[in-house]
Amino acid sequence: MRHAIVLAATLAAFAFSLAMIRDLVGAGSPWFGVMLMMCVLGTAAMARPIFLPAVPAPLHAIRAWERRPGVYRRLFVPTFGALLRRSPLRYLNTDVYLRGDAASAPAVIAQVEAAEAAHWLAGLVLLPYLVIAVQGHRWGTLLALAAVEAAANVYPILHLRWTRGRLDAVLGRRQQKGRPRPPGIVIRPA
Repeated sequence: MRHAIVLAATLAAFAFSLAMIRDLVGAGSPWFGVMLMMCVLGTAAMARPIFLPAVPAPLHAIRAWERRPGVYRRLFVPTFGALLRRSPLRYLNTDVYLRGDAASAPAVIAQVEAAEAAHWLAGLVLLPYLVIAVQGHRWGTLLALAAVEAAANVYPILHLRWTRGRLDAVLGRRQQKGRPRPPGIVIRPA
């Protein structure tokens, strides 16, 4: 019940904030788009104790090319992950870190998938504002929004997918060596 009250209060605060910024800059403003994206991420974070969003089925499977480490290294995804782990950004979602034992893996995988789903949704929310910037030939705005989209959604998605692939690989090796897989872990074929 406490989580539901906190979520309701958060939604009310976000709705009030969005109404205020809409009155100030308009719903078509890139500032409104960025605020809306942040509200989506904040809502997903506050809803975690009650509801974990799912990655859409067509986007869920980790593809074979994603399992090759070179792709993510060339995109500096491990560097982005190190930045997250070694900075205060780590505290935005502490539920995506293993607690040192394999028993925590099912909960961590569920949280990683939920975080990925939240970033997919937030990325979709910001996409129309990128299109508006292109249509209006507002290249500076497009560049700024693209940077926000990359830092707030694209790189987190890539990092979370890379993490899921690594967790699947580790748990798969564990099963091959005859050690039991922690309960609740299912490896999905790529």
